[in-house]
Amino acid sequence: MHRYRAHAARIVRRAATSPANPDDHPGVAAEILATGNFAVSSAVGMVGISRVASRLGVAYLTKKKTGGRVSYRKPILVEMFAELHLEQGYLSQASFFDVVPMLKTQGLVDAEICQVVGVMITPEQVQQNTAPRVRCWSAKKDRLVQLSENVVIANLVGPYPGWKAFRALVDSVVAALTSSVGAPKPSSVSLTTIDKMKVPQAGFTLGRYLHCGGPIVPAWYADTSVASDVTLGKGLVVKDGFNRQVRIAVRPSGDAEVEIVATTLFHNRHDKGSVGDELEAIHEESNKTFESLITETTRQHMGGWVDATA
Repeated sequence: MHRYRAHAARIVRRAATSPANPDDHPGVAAEILATGNFAVSSAVGMVGISRVASRLGVAYLTKKKTGGRVSYRKPILVEMFAELHLEQGYLSQASFFDVVPMLKTQGLVDAEICQVVGVMITPEQVQQNTAPRVRCWSAKKDRLVQLSENVVIANLVGPYPGWKAFRALVDSVVAALTSSVGAPKPSSVSLTTIDKMKVPQAGFTLGRYLHCGGPIVPAWYADTSVASDVTLGKGLVVKDGFNRQVRIAVRPSGDAEVEIVATTLFHNRHDKGSVGDELEAIHEESNKTFESLITETTRQHMGGWVDATA
């Protein structure tokens, strides 16, 4: 899993102010129906945190050697999905039957049909509707493509195989659409990640694992040792051209552990360029956001940084 380190100056500041060594089940993002301006999700994900061996200076050297891209030894991300919101009329329910055979040629061989509930939120009103959805799974159930009217979702489930594998999935979806119903023209593109951490309950505070008082999580949560929630968001795609969401849930897990689940969503209006270019820009922002959320203790639990070029 690749998470981009911040600028070298930020790393140096951290080195001066931070100690180097401070003290539901695999998910299926199956019920996502993000509108042009808001995302409604009942996705569940499984993520764990592990341990880090690097010091900040080593991280900086890795950044220099790999052009800013680093990878943790024990990646915690196990669910990631991209949503393409297409022009009205591009992908009708009838055209599902044209797209599914092409997806099967990409290894997505197990198709099923279900009904999902979607919510559209605008400054003027809230609308709810029910729509059919086709899900196409790979044989190992680690890749999933979902088709709704004018919405396509590309999903990775389970141990994260890396950004290249995810891009390959999205590119195969674009190829299947192009060959069956014509080149897709998205009106917006989004990327969602889900992480889950299980940590010891003894001595737990949220500030030990998340950067409370940093650019995202308020300092008010730093000494929290009980169940809690952080829900943050800004922007409407239809009005502002973007939507950003960060959701963090903290819950006891058994008698000895605490579970932290973090979900982030990055949704952009798509005006120009390719889907791939849009995803690369969003992925960069997603990585930077993740790095700004976590502490050095969490990095220690993730096994350390390793050189990565992909």
